[in-house]
Amino acid sequence: MSITVFLGPSLPPSEAKEFLDADFRPPAAQGDLYNAASEGTKVIALIDGYFEQVPAVWHKEVLWAMKEGIHVYGASSMGALRAAELAPFGMTGIGHVYEAFATCELEDDDEVAVTHGPRELGYPITSEAMVNIRTTFAKAAGEGTISEHTAATLTVLAKRMYYPSRTYAGVIAKGREARLPEAELNALEGWLPTNKVDQKRLDAIALLNHIKASHSGDFPPKQVGYHFEHTDTWEQATRDAGQRSRGGTSNKPLTQLLLDELRLGGQDYNQIMPRAASRALALQEGSRQGISVDQQRFREVLHTFFHQRGLRTPEQIAEWMARQGLDEDGLTTLIRQETIIGHVETFFQDATIQQLPDTLRTLGCFDRYMGRALAKARYLEEIGLENASLDSCGLTEEDLISWYFEQRGGQARPADIDSYCRSLGIHNRYSFIQALAREYLFENRLQ
Repeated sequence: MSITVFLGPSLPPSEAKEFLDADFRPPAAQGDLYNAASEGTKVIALIDGYFEQVPAVWHKEVLWAMKEGIHVYGASSMGALRAAELAPFGMTGIGHVYEAFATCELEDDDEVAVTHGPRELGYPITSEAMVNIRTTFAKAAGEGTISEHTAATLTVLAKRMYYPSRTYAGVIAKGREARLPEAELNALEGWLPTNKVDQKRLDAIALLNHIKASHSGDFPPKQVGYHFEHTDTWEQATRDAGQRSRGGTSNKPLTQLLLDELRLGGQDYNQIMPRAASRALALQEGSRQGISVDQQRFREVLHTFFHQRGLRTPEQIAEWMARQGLDEDGLTTLIRQETIIGHVETFFQDATIQQLPDTLRTLGCFDRYMGRALAKARYLEEIGLENASLDSCGLTEEDLISWYFEQRGGQARPADIDSYCRSLGIHNRYSFIQALAREYLFENRLQ
């Protein structure tokens, strides 16, 4: 699913599904937007979010998501607050509540705060949001149910109440204590059941409709102009976010389940964890340097990726994606990451090559590779073909490539030799052919 919506009491998910096809998740806590962005979503709609007892959505995770090309919207509740605060950076706010915060008409977080029941019961609201009370009393005054003075006084009385205690009945009781006109309060009580305004709900629906109209087809990634700073605090927050799961059959994060299996797999842990660390460092460097991915390079990396795994047909690709737990969006994110990693690796190619001997020593195979490399070099020197080329073999380029892949390797030759070369860090086709020529002569030295 390419659209992720965080909501709860403002608009129950069962009703929200009537307006938009999306991945509806509970009100967001700190790290939830980061996790959604990491999973490959393209659009995030923040409507409801936790606060007080649970760390609230962090501004920096919104900035990071937008820097990753994700469109982030906010409305109604926590989403309206964050959108008003981050509008200068590109977060889009929708609705009257957002406008009130964006123009500083409203400033306090308690304007949107409510208490509510559990998710299993559809988040039943047990208090009324101040923004709803303001709008409702203004409407009642506009329709002549109560006077402007009574509406203003009731609004002040409601604002003085602690947000979990705000109900229309409680506010009207405060009005009676303040000796507001009884006739007006009685009229208001009769008017409320069918006329009160749920502004948060209206704004949530407006946001879902806006996203449906704006992102129903293909759309470009979000573009932002700021630099995202990877601070130590940010790195710790992302690690903490990765430790949380969003459902499934276990309370453990999915990554923790995988980690447990790897640790029981013996050598698998030692082989895979360094690769994971390398990917994480490369992606952080790519983000730090603001590396973007163009479509042509993306297609090249995608083609090479499938080729290296022997995936030739749509059926093979679909079967592989199913086994790896990937949908189309997940595959897009994976290839995008591969593209960035490949780009970053070019920056450190020289330093990486310098680390090859010690890397092979740690793996215990330095002697095998170095022994064969020296034997080949000595042989080619003996026959005076240190700089062997295609002509040295007496073969055509096609014959030499076929020999290498089909006879020597027992595998099909790649459809795109240039992409194959790039996947090995060889950026010159001639260098690849020369390496094959040296290998051909060495392999056939006893014939």
